[in-house]
Amino acid sequence: MKNVKFFKPALSGVIIVLLLLSACSKDNPVEPKKEPDFIGNWDIYSVSWTTPAETGTYNKSQLDSLGLVWKLKLKTDGAAEQITNIDGPLLTLPGTWTSSGNKLYIAWTGPTGGKATINYDFSVVNNILSLSWTYAGGANKTTAEYVRIEG
Repeated sequence: MKNVKFFKPALSGVIIVLLLLSACSKDNPVEPKKEPDFIGNWDIYSVSWTTPAETGTYNKSQLDSLGLVWKLKLKTDGAAEQITNIDGPLLTLPGTWTSSGNKLYIAWTGPTGGKATINYDFSVVNNILSLSWTYAGGANKTTAEYVRIEG
């Protein structure tokens, strides 16, 4: 009978210790992957440029008065879409994106099927996406700012 009296409290103590140990296990929960800040739908807000010959900026009202359409869609699956009339009639250009740090690489497919990858420096501050890129051997630089839109 002494063994039974000792056994019940000892068994209860072992069970409590096991429950405490299992509650304190070293689970490493997986953090959900945060999507990049640039994911979403964007509409042109301003454009500035620097070339050896000139420097200039167009703000939203100037761009609107020119009738410029320049929208971007950057999706979580790596798809990109640019809707623009910057070079003539309204076009929808498909593409794909990748990123690393503050670099955004978009491979665009042109209206005739040609492909070009543009390497952008980007930032997102207060729902404004800023994309900067150089061309002509680095002599020319453009920065386009987009405001986040719904849909």
